[in-house]
Amino acid sequence: MTGVQRVIQGVRPVIAGAPAVALIALLATLHLTPSYAQTLSACESSGADRSGKIAATELTHTYPSGAVWSVCAALHPIVGLYLQDLRYQAPGDSLRRTFSELHLAGILEHYHDEPTERSVFETLSFGSDDFVSFTPATCPGQLSVLTALADSADNGEAGNNGETERNICTVFYADKILAKFDNATVTQNHSWDLIAAASHGQDTWEVVVTLGEEGTISGSINRSGVLHQFTDDPQFGRNLVNSALAVNSTIKSTWRIVPGMSAINTDATNATQTVEQLDFRLAPEFGNRRPMTVEPLTVETLRQVNREQFRRWQVKGDDGAGYLVDVQNNGFDFRSTQYNWALFDVAFTRYNECEITTLNNAENVANLTNGFSSPPCADSLQGFVNGESLEDTTPVIWFSQTTTITPDADDWPLLRTRVLTFDLVPFDWTQSSPFAPTPGAGANSGSGS
Repeated sequence: MTGVQRVIQGVRPVIAGAPAVALIALLATLHLTPSYAQTLSACESSGADRSGKIAATELTHTYPSGAVWSVCAALHPIVGLYLQDLRYQAPGDSLRRTFSELHLAGILEHYHDEPTERSVFETLSFGSDDFVSFTPATCPGQLSVLTALADSADNGEAGNNGETERNICTVFYADKILAKFDNATVTQNHSWDLIAAASHGQDTWEVVVTLGEEGTISGSINRSGVLHQFTDDPQFGRNLVNSALAVNSTIKSTWRIVPGMSAINTDATNATQTVEQLDFRLAPEFGNRRPMTVEPLTVETLRQVNREQFRRWQVKGDDGAGYLVDVQNNGFDFRSTQYNWALFDVAFTRYNECEITTLNNAENVANLTNGFSSPPCADSLQGFVNGESLEDTTPVIWFSQTTTITPDADDWPLLRTRVLTFDLVPFDWTQSSPFAPTPGAGANSGSGS
């Protein structure tokens, strides 16, 4: 790995194909000093609420407002960064679980001069041989050493290009304006990035989870590297240099998101967690208004984004608090010739601890030497969606996004970073905004100092 570049506006990390020492030095002076802790004990327990989960490291961060995020983070040999027991505390509230598990579950990549797409997981292991460990020189924040879950190919020892440490990079920064009260008091929002990197051949990938001070969760896939696939057929590529046609490609990433809402002021996961589909159909009969329709999802299903109806999905516990799955960044459709599930944007399944990856799942789970005890599962997401009930159980959200890479002059010789990102937005966690100023309080610059 040669360097880490961060785009200041948008704050999305990118591993570059060329050194970026000056930019790293600049950002090292800009990032805020966090209230940060890394411990082992809380995430290594074998208690009931961690049954069947991967041994992990607890990462905790306290924000200037008093908000807190705490996660159990590990490295899965295939999917890489694997977060569990994500807990959030709003200012003045209690620490409560939001999601039980969150991780990348698959990437499909289709070069347009080839007949079919391929799974990136077939050639790249995000948490093992292809994992790229950050160093103080390449991380503009703080390093965190994570537990690496071994697979059978490692003979019990997970590898990462021969490195002895498995470091991810965590970066804390002022992000945007969170709120403004009475035209005077401004509340600054902050975000905390957990960044893991992997590289294979000339391709570089980053997996980023961003935890917002206001309780939002964002997941990102960053794709960069060097252009290395060319063609003579102009219908599949563009002329960049020396008459070489760089092949266009399409990428589809899928995340596995397991809700784990805890009841108010308790640490017990709600027995009932429901998923609902929200549609806003244009209704000429109501003066072209868009009344919201709510459809509870009670059976495993595959669904598509409906942009004309502003379709969204939300998951909530029995106390009404939950998260909205924001699909505003879903801009492209994926045309798969092999996998029916890849024609859809989201799937909802009943929880099964060995359903981890969208493809080659049976082999991936079988290679693990610890962490899972379930009987063999289906081999792909298509097999996971088999008509089981979603009532009175923990649902799993498989959320996908697609982008098309059409190389141009700015991608030669280094491919500009392409980012796929989604947001999970909390609602109804508190009766009023926990960020509202107290009477008589002055403006909050949110500097973090």
